[in-house]
Amino acid sequence: MDHPLPEIDPLEAAILSNNRRSSSSKDPSPALPRNCLNLQAKPVNETNRSLPSSPKEAKNFVLSDFARNAIDNGETSSEDEIQTVRSNERKCVRNSSLRSSPDHHNKEDIPIIFVESPSKRLFCNLCGNVFTEPVIVSCGHTFCKDCVETKSNENCPVDSTQLEVVAKNLTVAEQIGELLIRCRYGCLKDASNRWDIDNQGCLFTVRLIARKISMNTCEIVNMLNVLIRNMGGCKFCGTATELAAHMANCQFESVKDYLRVVDERINELQNQVSNRENEIEFLHSMLGKVCERMDTFENTLKTYVELSNEKSDEVVKAMKRQDQQLNNLDKDVYNVMEKLNQGLNATFDPLQVIKCKGTLVGHNGPVWCLYVHQELLFSGSSDKTIKVWDTSVINYKCISTLAGHEGIVLAVCVCSNKLYSGSQDYNIISWDLNNLELQQIIPAHDDAVCTLAAVDNRLFSGSLKEIREWDASTNQLRRVNKLTGLDHWVRALVANHSFLYAGSYDTIKVWNLSNMECVLSIYVPSGSIYSLAITDTYILCGTNEKDIHVWERKCGTFVQSLKGHTGTVNNLAVVHMSSGMKVISASYDQCLRVWSLDNLICTQTLARHQGSVACLAVSRGRVFSGAVDGQVKVWQ
Repeated sequence: MDHPLPEIDPLEAAILSNNRRSSSSKDPSPALPRNCLNLQAKPVNETNRSLPSSPKEAKNFVLSDFARNAIDNGETSSEDEIQTVRSNERKCVRNSSLRSSPDHHNKEDIPIIFVESPSKRLFCNLCGNVFTEPVIVSCGHTFCKDCVETKSNENCPVDSTQLEVVAKNLTVAEQIGELLIRCRYGCLKDASNRWDIDNQGCLFTVRLIARKISMNTCEIVNMLNVLIRNMGGCKFCGTATELAAHMANCQFESVKDYLRVVDERINELQNQVSNRENEIEFLHSMLGKVCERMDTFENTLKTYVELSNEKSDEVVKAMKRQDQQLNNLDKDVYNVMEKLNQGLNATFDPLQVIKCKGTLVGHNGPVWCLYVHQELLFSGSSDKTIKVWDTSVINYKCISTLAGHEGIVLAVCVCSNKLYSGSQDYNIISWDLNNLELQQIIPAHDDAVCTLAAVDNRLFSGSLKEIREWDASTNQLRRVNKLTGLDHWVRALVANHSFLYAGSYDTIKVWNLSNMECVLSIYVPSGSIYSLAITDTYILCGTNEKDIHVWERKCGTFVQSLKGHTGTVNNLAVVHMSSGMKVISASYDQCLRVWSLDNLICTQTLARHQGSVACLAVSRGRVFSGAVDGQVKVWQ
C-alpha cells in the first residue's frame, strides 16, 4: 500500500507559527545585568534555533522552567518531581544505527539513518540510494520515480532498454516504509555536513513511513516547545542602585543553588542507568552466543533432513519413470494385439521403426516452433531468437541466430523467398533468406501472433479471435483481409492451394481461398484446438483433452478419436514412409506417437525429450521435434 508522506513538517510549522505570534505580541526584552540569571527564550527561526543541542542543555531548560513555575505557585519542587521530568529521557533504548548517506531525493534535508542496513534489493541502481517512490519500468526492473523522470533519455543499466514508468511498486514501497530509522532529534550534522547519530539526543527509533509524524510526537522536543512558549526570564531593568535591591528578592537568582543540587542528583542517576545498561549488554552478548549455538545445531539438522528428502525424491522419480516406460510398453503390446485381431498379416520391418538420430542444442529457453525450407531448419524460442540450422551437413550446424523480437517467438514460416516470424510482442518480422538480415517489422495484431501459414504469395496469421491475410508479393508486407467469427485463440492454421483450415475453441473452420468464404464449420466437443493436420482423406486435430479427432475432409463426417497421449496434443505432422502415410503427434506428456493412416492405430511411441514436446517439422523422411527442454531432436 502506498503511504504518501506530508510535504510540510507539522512540528516545525507549529514552532515557527508560535514564534511569529510571540514576536508580534511582546516587546523586545530589556538588557539584563551580568549577575542576573537570563532565562529569556530566544525566538526560533531559520538561522537561530532555541532548541538545545544536548540532553544537558535540555535538562537545564526543563528544570529551570519547572523550578520557576514552582516558585511562582509558592511550592517547593521535590526531587521526585524532578526525577519524573527526567524519566522521559530514560525511555529511549540505544539501538545500532547506520551513518546517513546523501539522498538527492531528500529535498527537505530530513535525516534518514537506518537502525539496520537495508537489503541490497532495496537500493536503486541509478542513484545508489534506498528507493524513493519506487516504480516499475517497462523492462520489469524497479527504480526511483525521480531517477526515471530525470533520466528518461537513458537506458536501463541492467538490460539497456529505454526507461518508461509502468506502475508504482507498492510492495517495495511497503517494505521500505517498515524500515526502522533514528528519530529526527537524535541526529546532527558532522564536519562534512552529513547527518550522523547524536548519542546525546533522542534515542527513539521509528518506522520510515512515520518519521514526520514522530517529529510532532517526540517527547523531548514537545517539552522544549513548552519551555520556549512559557519561559519569559527576568524582566528587571534599572540602575546599579536598584539592581542591589532587586538581587535580594529575584526569584531566578534563588533557583541557581537548587538547580546545581538537582543536576548532581541527575548525574548520579545517569551513572546508575549506564551501569545497568552495561549489565544488560553483557547478558545480551551471552544470549547471542547461545543463539549462535542453537542456529548451528538447527542448520546441521536441516542439512541432514534435506539430504534425506533428496534421496527419497530421487527414488520416487526413478519409480515414476519405470512406471511410465511400463505403461508405454503395455500400450505398444495392445496395439500389436489389435493388429493381429484385425487380421493384418504384414511382416515386421525394422527399417520402418523411427529412431532418434541426433540432438540440436543452442537455445536458452523452450523451443516453440520449427520450419524446414530446403536444407535450412528454423527454430523459434522463448529466448526471443530464431536459430538457423544447416541440415545438409552431418552434424547439423547452426549457421546464424536472428534477433529482433521483444517477446517469445511462437511461429515461423517461409513465403515468397522470405522468412516470416510471429511473436508474443504482437509483431511479424520479415527476414531476407539470402543474407538472413531483418527487412521489416510489422505491427500485426493487438495480441500475440500464435501461428503462421503461407500459400503462394499469401501469408495468414492467427491471434485472439481473428485471422489476418497479408500480401507478400512485394518487399513490404501489406494486410488485405481479416477473418473473424472465432471466439478464442487461433493456435492452428493450415493452408493448401484451395483451402485455409483454422482451429480455435470447439471449432474448425474452412475457407475457400478463391473467394474467402467459409465453406465448412466443424464442432469439436473437447475444448481448445492446438494442432491441425490435413491429408487427402482426413482432417485431424489435437486438443487440450489429450485426444486426436479425425473427420472426413470432404464432408466433415466424424470418423473416430485416437487415444494414447496423457497430455495436450501440441502439434501434428504428416510424413510419407515406404510403408504408407503416417501422422506424428507431439504432446505435453513428453512423447511423440506415430499413427498409421491405413488403420488409425498407434504403431510407435518416441520418448527422448525431458519436457513437453511443443512443435514438429518434416522434411525428406526426417522428423524434427522441439520441446520445452530447449532441444531439437532429429528422428529418421
